Amino acid sequence: DVAHNPSAFRRLFSEIRKRFPTRKIALLLALSKDKPLEPLIPLFKKYVEEIALFSSRHARLKNPKELIKLKESL
Repeated sequence: DVAHNPSAFRRLFSEIRKRFPTRKIALLLALSKDKPLEPLIPLFKKYVEEIALFSSRHARLKNPKELIKLKESL
């Protein structure tokens, strides 16, 4: 629960790159329904090597099918 918008993801990934320049970034991802996916795609393409999707029955989380579409677009 560290990044909630594109700006926060950008800062997070940038900081990881500074601290661990040779390491790959793997992301465990779950998003709330109210968070748009589209602004995140360029950031994930730029920084993330691997994405693992997380899902639960929590009412506020996006449908896993939406996250699968995001992952396939990368």
